[in-house]
Amino acid sequence: MNTSPIAIVEELHRRQAEMYAGGPVEPVKELLDEGIVWHVPGRSPIAGDHRGPNAVLDYFSRRRAIANGTMRMTPKGALEDGDAVAMLVDGRAELGGEAVEWSTVGVYRIRAGRIAEVWLVPLDAQRFDELWSRQASPVDLRDHIRDVPDFPKPGIVFKDITPLLLDPTAFDRALRDLAGHARPLDVDLIVSAEARGFIFGGALARELGVGFVPARKPGKLPYETISARYGLEYGVDELQLHVDALAGGKRVLIHDDVLATGGTCKAKIELVEQLGGEVVGCAFVVELAFLGGRELLAPHDVHALVRFEEQ
Repeated sequence: MNTSPIAIVEELHRRQAEMYAGGPVEPVKELLDEGIVWHVPGRSPIAGDHRGPNAVLDYFSRRRAIANGTMRMTPKGALEDGDAVAMLVDGRAELGGEAVEWSTVGVYRIRAGRIAEVWLVPLDAQRFDELWSRQASPVDLRDHIRDVPDFPKPGIVFKDITPLLLDPTAFDRALRDLAGHARPLDVDLIVSAEARGFIFGGALARELGVGFVPARKPGKLPYETISARYGLEYGVDELQLHVDALAGGKRVLIHDDVLATGGTCKAKIELVEQLGGEVVGCAFVVELAFLGGRELLAPHDVHALVRFEEQ
């Protein structure tokens, strides 16, 4: 085999293609350094830094299983700089009877004739998300939300998302779905209220590459604040923002774990608008549709991952 860096990377993709078609994985292993680090983008359900040939082969095998043997990776062009190769790769897979296509830039570092490090960067993030969300996480988020009767007051049936947070696959699926909805909105900031809203709100801001703004109860924020009061299905409360909360931008996505009566979200909208911001959408993990919160928030865009029509 030609041992030039480009030839080694091209051979890797040729062997990958054979493996995706049902061939063995051992020929791929021959090209990988024992200390290889394979950096997989955060949008993938199998994201992370995969270290060692066996971890990388496990990654390949799971991708093959996701695509049911129909995935194809085609190198389209490469640049070589010493021991590093940058290669554009087109991908194609049949998922659910529909062809999905995407492009990826891979940066490969070669050591002693083997691939020692790889970085993958999707060129079309939205298409990349679509590919993985269809097949990678066949999880029903509803199965990870439990009812807790008479909490926090008698007569209230609380929708508890902690089982969803406990399951890394469900948590990742929910976060990716929220991010997939938010990307086309061109968001500058995520605003979320304590405490459960912080869990997804901060992670969503990180996923989108935007700032995060905490909305907190009185006495919790250290700097000068503005306030808004709101009604709950079981009482009245108040939220505050720092007066400089929108310094990072004006286009705001409001996030919370649950949309109930809509009072909490309405207060956050009021706070954002007091500061001259524009609320471009409201995103939730759970919507209790029977409480009418969506109607209260009109005409703002409302998106929920799971919708309960009845208590």
